[in-house]
Amino acid sequence: MTEHDSLHPLTEDECWQLLGNHRVGRVAVVNGTVIDIYPVSYAVAHRKIYFRTTDGEKFSSVMVTRNVSFEVDETTETSKRWVTLAGYAHWLSEGSETLRADALHLDLLAPTSESHWVEIEPTDMNGTHMFMAPYRRLEGAPDASAH
Repeated sequence: MTEHDSLHPLTEDECWQLLGNHRVGRVAVVNGTVIDIYPVSYAVAHRKIYFRTTDGEKFSSVMVTRNVSFEVDETTETSKRWVTLAGYAHWLSEGSETLRADALHLDLLAPTSESHWVEIEPTDMNGTHMFMAPYRRLEGAPDASAH
């Protein structure tokens, strides 16, 4: 395998499979002139991303901009896969929308009694699978696993 064929695009179905295999991702929002990136626990249903958040900067930023990016990745010894998507986020109001979301049984990274459901409807998505040579420690480098 050459350096040029080590990157392979994921199909849309492969992107959704990768998204469905994980529970923690990152949501990015523009807050004024700054891009803020927040870790979130999330779930996938009906080709949409759902996460819960509390009142605060993250929730306010999402509700003001509505345009978000979302990313999830996984790394093995020989490969790395990631999915990035852009989409439109909206707060799920009380009622049938939140009952459907509650059925996802999603836990907050920082549990609290007050939280809001946010749904991301993707408008653009891409994923990549990168094959890597197995990791080799440089001669004389400290062994990170020893700590």
